[in-house]
Amino acid sequence: MSTLKSENGRSVRNAGKEFEQETIQALLKIKGAWIMRNGDRGMGEKPPDILALHKNKNLLIECKATNKDYFDFALIKEHQIQSLLNFEKCGNNFEGWVLIKFLNINSCLCFRVEEILDIHESIGNKLPYTAMRLYYDEDTCEAMKTDILNLEVLFR
Repeated sequence: MSTLKSENGRSVRNAGKEFEQETIQALLKIKGAWIMRNGDRGMGEKPPDILALHKNKNLLIECKATNKDYFDFALIKEHQIQSLLNFEKCGNNFEGWVLIKFLNINSCLCFRVEEILDIHESIGNKLPYTAMRLYYDEDTCEAMKTDILNLEVLFR
C-alpha cells in the first residue's frame, strides 16, 4: 500500500496522529479540562479521537489532517460521523466536532458535525480550504493562529 507524503516527507497518516497529539496537548492547557484519547485498539471501527469535558460542556472530537489545499470528505468514515451525531443527541451540552489541519498552510479549521455535513452537501467530496473558510464563524471555528493551537474557544 502506498503512503501519501506531505511536503516534508512524513506520511499524512503520521501527520494526522501528530495533529491528534497536538490537539490533546492544546486541550490539556485548558485549566479544569478532562481529556480521554480514544486509541486505536485494532478492533474494527475506531471511534472519534478525543473526548473532552470542561465546565458543563462535553466534546467528542475527530481530528483529520491533509497535505492538500482541500479536504477530502471521504477521510471521515460513516461510523465516525454517526458517532458524533449520536453524541450530540445526549443533551444540550454535548457537541461533536471535526478538526481539520491543512498541513501545507499550517491552519486548522474546526466545525461542528452538522456544519461539516452542510458544507459537504453544498460543495461535494473535495472541500477547498478557501470555500470552507467562508462557512465558519470567525470567533468559533478557526483555532490555529500562527503555530499555536488554541481550543478554548470550543468551550464557550
